[in-house]
Amino acid sequence: MWALLAVILLATPPKAPEPPEALLRAAFVAGSPRLDGAIEVFTGEHIYEYMDGAGELPVACGYRQLAAARLVDAAGRKLTAELILCPGPAEAFGIYSLRRQPGEAIVPLSHLARHLDGELIGWRGPYFWVVSSLAQPAPSQDDLLATAKLIEARIPDAGALPDLLGRLPIADLKPDSARYCHGKFGLDTFWFRRDNLLGLPLPSDGRPVDVEVAAARYEKPVGQLIVAHYPSVELAAAAHARWAAAKEAHELAVLDGAWLGLVVDAASEADAAVLAERLKATMAKPGPAWTEG
Repeated sequence: MWALLAVILLATPPKAPEPPEALLRAAFVAGSPRLDGAIEVFTGEHIYEYMDGAGELPVACGYRQLAAARLVDAAGRKLTAELILCPGPAEAFGIYSLRRQPGEAIVPLSHLARHLDGELIGWRGPYFWVVSSLAQPAPSQDDLLATAKLIEARIPDAGALPDLLGRLPIADLKPDSARYCHGKFGLDTFWFRRDNLLGLPLPSDGRPVDVEVAAARYEKPVGQLIVAHYPSVELAAAAHARWAAAKEAHELAVLDGAWLGLVVDAASEADAAVLAERLKATMAKPGPAWTEG
């Protein structure tokens, strides 16, 4: 009997994530804050109709759908809740990680969230969310957190961090500096080179190569470590060759099969060498996805 039940469970496809529009409607149909008008829904390139100049990150992370709801609380203050459905938790964390900066106010929720100037951003499961308000006086951080909790309560699975983070060392990590992305646009937000040295997907690619990238900044010694995972050893070697032909001062690389690690932004060759040894060790023997960084 138990064997039959196990077969049935394994054969049952995982439940598809709830559309963000339905999730927002359920979260804010009543109470405070509540919906104030129709929920807007955007897919594909239409996201630029809603967030012109800011839609590149969701597009680069392969977002599936954006739902935006106008809200009003018991005090009459206007808020906005945005919910983006991503391909998975890794991409939801990726958008969050690319939207924050070290030194900003970080608050705990189901995962870490960032609060800045009346805006709270975070992620849970395959969703990235934003709760914001231009009201004066602005809602407090606690008010925004209470609104975010109404959204997160509708998302059953918290979701796991990208496994690739486990190939970065945790010692002397600069807090809140971890990044995750797939395409060159995401990489450009924390390490810009005009040429596509790592061979990452571009928005114009018809059939993009699936490359994962994780990065973090370090304090002792100062520098940034980047790890890219390729579908094949050959693609990783080609990216290494492109980097080697254009490398700048105090940069080093660690090539390990289909994984390419880079040391960049170091202050000296000696500092770069120290960071490279740490990176070499964690690439060879990765740990769990250690932290949200």
